[in-house]
Amino acid sequence: MSIIIAALAVVGGVVYILFVLLSYSSESSRLGQELQVLQVRLAAQKQRIQEYEHRLKSLTEEEPLQRGRCDRLSRWIDLLKGQKVQVESEQKRPRRAEGRSEREEVVRQFLTGRKGQKG
Repeated sequence: MSIIIAALAVVGGVVYILFVLLSYSSESSRLGQELQVLQVRLAAQKQRIQEYEHRLKSLTEEEPLQRGRCDRLSRWIDLLKGQKVQVESEQKRPRRAEGRSEREEVVRQFLTGRKGQKG
């Protein structure tokens, strides 16, 4: 009887060891697959970080150019606003006739006035 109990204990121990080995191998396989997925994800994230660093560098180099353009455009807008105010004020003023015929008339009157003074 003690041999049977010893044999059952040995068989139970072997079954327990097989069960632990099978669960270990299945867990190891699952963790291996998860590790591969995480490594792929890590590689993708590293690639994205490199792309972001490259974009950051190019934007850092472009930033002074954009500031200069923005400043020039702001000055241009201010000049255009000033011109608009000037044009609007000129439109509100009564216009003097400055046609060619009127200038000629003024010159003629001036010259005839001089002739009258000499004579």
